[in-house]
Amino acid sequence: MSNLISSQSRNYHHKSYYWAGVTLALALWLTACASPGTNSSPTPDIQHEQWINDWLDNPACQPPCWQNITVGSTTITETASLLGNLTGVIISGPSKNDTGNGSTLWWEFPGSGSTGGAYTDENGAIIVKLLLSMDPSQMLSADEVLQAYGPPAYLMLRGCAGTGSQAFCTVHLIYEQGMALELFVLAGPGTVDVTPDSPVNRIWFFPPGIQGYEAEIGVDQLNVSSSLVPWVGYSEYTYP
Repeated sequence: MSNLISSQSRNYHHKSYYWAGVTLALALWLTACASPGTNSSPTPDIQHEQWINDWLDNPACQPPCWQNITVGSTTITETASLLGNLTGVIISGPSKNDTGNGSTLWWEFPGSGSTGGAYTDENGAIIVKLLLSMDPSQMLSADEVLQAYGPPAYLMLRGCAGTGSQAFCTVHLIYEQGMALELFVLAGPGTVDVTPDSPVNRIWFFPPGIQGYEAEIGVDQLNVSSSLVPWVGYSEYTYP
């Protein structure tokens, strides 16, 4: 077993409605996927949206890039143009970031709840991070991504919710190249269980290296670099 991080990291920095919006879908997902004493295989008849298949099987570029939108160099104007040329993407408009600095260009994948966002720097010019959010119906598993992109470098606990058999935590699998997979995993007393079937809820792209992760994705009041756990494969991880 690996030693995870302090309970301080449970102070997840996203808004509370994020948890409320996903709890029901997650509970249904985990109930369908979990099998006591075994690691179930990904459901074979799930048909991913085409953009997910493209990203897994024939990506336009490598992290921290998605569809030729590269963190740290692509402008928001170029991003809008690239998105406009993609089939099955509808730009839903820019919005100001929560901090009041910079903006986010949002888009939707019609026919599902999957969305994306490109966050700019303080000047509203250069993209500094990307977010892809999965519709729960896609049931994208951690192992599907690891088969395509290899193993991550680190694991980090982000936050926990629920009680008893419905307890779950959010975990990030962090790649040095500038990508993090946000997983929902089952939680026991002081443990989180990361399996091949752990569902991927979000994919983040950020400047390469842990410094890039800490700057763009980090957790409030937490030293990210001292809270990472080396990835040792699918396992049950413990935390204080």
